Amino acid sequence: MDSGRATKLLTLFAPAIASLMLAGCGSSSFRVSYAGEIDRCSDSRVLYLDELGGEFDCQGLTYDGPLTRGEKRETLRLASRLASDGSLSAEDKKRVNEFAANPSALARTSFVPITIFVAGGKVQVLGQARDASFHIAEINLSNSDVTTFALSPKSITGLATAGKTAWFYSSEIWSPRTPVWQTDLTAPERARRLTVFRSDKQSASVGAIASDGDSLWIALTVVDKKGAGMARVERYDLRRRVVTAAVDLPRESGVREISIGAGAVWAEGAHRWKLDLEATHAKQVDSALPAGPIRVTAGAVWALGVSDSTSLQLVRFDSANGKVLTSIPVGGDIAEFEVGGGAVWLLHQAGELERFDPASSRLETVAKLDLETPASVYSSDGAASRSLAVTSRAAWVILNSSGQVARIDAATGKVKILQLSVE
Repeated sequence: MDSGRATKLLTLFAPAIASLMLAGCGSSSFRVSYAGEIDRCSDSRVLYLDELGGEFDCQGLTYDGPLTRGEKRETLRLASRLASDGSLSAEDKKRVNEFAANPSALARTSFVPITIFVAGGKVQVLGQARDASFHIAEINLSNSDVTTFALSPKSITGLATAGKTAWFYSSEIWSPRTPVWQTDLTAPERARRLTVFRSDKQSASVGAIASDGDSLWIALTVVDKKGAGMARVERYDLRRRVVTAAVDLPRESGVREISIGAGAVWAEGAHRWKLDLEATHAKQVDSALPAGPIRVTAGAVWALGVSDSTSLQLVRFDSANGKVLTSIPVGGDIAEFEVGGGAVWLLHQAGELERFDPASSRLETVAKLDLETPASVYSSDGAASRSLAVTSRAAWVILNSSGQVARIDAATGKVKILQLSVE
């Protein structure tokens, strides 16, 4: 599966499908599935139940969910039986035992985290529930209490935030009237549809957005009736609700990430672009490393670049001319990186969470986490699927598609795991 994390989660674990058909598979790892989840059998042995409680082992089936109370009990019984299966690995047996010991989880609607971010002074997790609806799990920073609420958009692949407001978009929508949904995170039922692209001769899809609270900067892929496409960045005035400027990006097929900081707007696609804050012109930034994931703060621009076939470099570059100011090797298995709390945080696919202190140039391991096969940061959909967020006192990581999020204390490295769900 070579698409981004958000696409992978929505594809492999999309809930509430009335009937599902599965192809056969021969892997020996184990995962219990219920209430119509989809698994393509790429790396899992999946246990399903039909209406009579019959057992399937990924052999091709039709299932109309959800499970009855009796079927849920039968799922637990079969999970307990599988815990003694000699063909399972020690890790798989641990997962089965954890599942069998937590029957209350079956009474909850599953919550598949898609992306994690900080907004309104709280950690927010965008995810999808069993009925295909999108929800926000809001985590209070002082006591880690979790509040969940539903979102009105039916399709979401990414977002931007400023203060207590979020803007959601779907890259799956191609339209001559392309929408973005504005939501007050304190009153999510007040979603407002904003038309950010209008044309009689072209259609467009949103690839990324960013906001400072006054304006939206929207990365679009625009296609005419003959199929010819181009990448474009627009500035949308939120007070007047109109597009005030637009600039095309030559030789660019599409932008996957857009950020605001260091006195400019930064767009990342096949190339790295710097735009003025009025979105009247764009300049390709020629740095020593190829374009890659970027994080921008008020005074610094950080990026990951490929230094050779096996390793990545974390670089800080001059926002004016692209000159590299800091460069350190960080290995080749970075799943995500983020800037916050005066440091740069790096999450490895193997689960190591590292922190780089720019003042001392020290790189240290803060914690070792148990991650569920995260994608490389280079295969992600940018801000659409971030698994790492940082506050002044902690780092927050999406651990798996079962709704678990970890809080890692920045000072001590202590890990606290939260289980997110939608009741």
